[in-house]
Amino acid sequence: MFRLALGIIFGLISLGTLLNSESFAESEWYPGINLEKGDYFKYDFCHIDYFECRSQELEFLIINETQNYWYIQTIVTDQKTKIDEVLRLSKNEMKFIGSGHTMRQLASVFNNSLVWLNNFSNQDTPKHLKLGEYWGQIGNIGGGVPFTTGGNEMILINSNSIEATVVNWPLSNKTSKIWIVKDYPFPIKAETFVHIGLLPIQYEFELIEHKKMLKK
Repeated sequence: MFRLALGIIFGLISLGTLLNSESFAESEWYPGINLEKGDYFKYDFCHIDYFECRSQELEFLIINETQNYWYIQTIVTDQKTKIDEVLRLSKNEMKFIGSGHTMRQLASVFNNSLVWLNNFSNQDTPKHLKLGEYWGQIGNIGGGVPFTTGGNEMILINSNSIEATVVNWPLSNKTSKIWIVKDYPFPIKAETFVHIGLLPIQYEFELIEHKKMLKK
């Protein structure tokens, strides 16, 4: 009787793990999913088109929203400069919009990194997170490079270990990767390389903190 009960318990645990894994695999994701007023994000961030990938601390706070836009308090800090301005994020196109030269430059950098996946997975046509899901093809000299989901990895967010899906694509002897957590509106982590030359870092970022700051 004891062995039978033990077997049932282990069976239920295994089934729960399987169901959880299958539920994760069937999840759909796109940039902006579940984004709300009051969301606060802090990233370590760099991009080759912004001070040649000099390390930055990036903070986003969703301070307001309308039918078409989120308004985001944006703070970018490094050892030499600090920028504190408001960007708009289009709900329909998931594109950052800034005023003035510096904020337009930052908006372009964020569009080509944090929300770049919206070109392939968006609210109208979200992609699944299951293993081997084809997400699209990236233009490259000599032909396009397909990128797919390459499995799950555990990643730390706010000191908690959370399962993330890795979207990746090969470039020469390196592989570019973006880590996604199914309920988070922006990717959690990225390490990507340029398509030509000596394959320097194109952009990389990692979420340091996420929390709710404002009441709805």
